[in-house]
Parts: sequence; C-alpha cells; structure tokens
Amino acid sequence: LAAPLFARMKDGAGLVNVGRGSQQKLEDIVAALDSGKLSGAVLDVFEKEPLPAESPAWRHPKIIVTSHVASLPPRSERAVASGLPR
Repeated sequence: LAAPLFARMKDGAGLVNVGRGSQQKLEDIVAALDSGKLSGAVLDVFEKEPLPAESPAWRHPKIIVTSHVASLPPRSERAVASGLPR
C-alpha cells in the first residue's frame, strides 16, 4: 500500500488496512492524504508496533488508528469454572 497503488486509484478513495503493517508505507499514505488522493485511512497495523508516540498517524486528522487486537481473548477462570467448553 504505497504511492504506485494510490496513483492508480480514484481521487478521494479511502484506505483500510487490518492486514500487515509491513505491507504499507506510512509516509506514502500521509502524502496521499495530504494531496487529497486519499480521503481517509483506518489503520489497524503498523510496521513497528506498538506505534511510537511520535508517529504522524496519531496526529493526522484523516487517519483513524485502531487497536490491533485481532486474536481471541484468553479464557477466564470464571468460564472454566462454570463448565463452559474450553
């Protein structure tokens, strides 16, 4: 997810990445947002996680950062004690 792909997209497209952070270039996303090529981005993954406090993704008005918690939560002691399937 970088400038060559964005150049082929219609102006004002949106971007959602919940896949792999290594598949996107954040600097290209920011540039596409600033130019209007992208209208917004929802990013759940980043090349470096946790996302550093100085990352422009935290401050950019057209980026929504979601928490990367796609795994199942650990089973609680209460669920085990209640006899729920493991």
